[in-house]
Amino acid sequence: MVKNLLWPLVVIAGLSLSNPSKAALGWTWDECQQHWGKALFSERLPDGQLKANFAAHDLLITVWLTEDKVSRVAYQDPIRQFSTTEIVTFQKANAIRPTADWVFAGKDESTQNYTWELRENPNKTDSIASAIFVAKENTFFVFTEADNQRAKDETTQEASGL
Repeated sequence: MVKNLLWPLVVIAGLSLSNPSKAALGWTWDECQQHWGKALFSERLPDGQLKANFAAHDLLITVWLTEDKVSRVAYQDPIRQFSTTEIVTFQKANAIRPTADWVFAGKDESTQNYTWELRENPNKTDSIASAIFVAKENTFFVFTEADNQRAKDETTQEASGL
């Protein structure tokens, strides 16, 4: 009986530890370094964000930190195309609220990009994060809604200064 109860716990623990590269939203700088090692490169951007590149688990991982937390992350495999299973793993690992679900938002036929939204309620349109798979670059981006709004505001401000 105890063996039967322990086995699922061992499997769950093993799965969560087997691929530590597949998370980041909400992590601190220290957590990034604990999981991926020393950054290959980092820089403070003019808008105050910290951007850093890591190489871990055969991936190039780029993170952007706002207010000391990862608000945007890009995963790229320079060798092979991500599988559907890997994309789902990225989504699950970056589901920043346990009650939220990723909802497919669409595919852009001209670019072959796929988009998803992380929603507390799948039937509503309010999202707390978004994800884009850029097929031509084999890059999976995930970002908080707050970071997306920050980027939109910055773009609007730059355009109004022209």
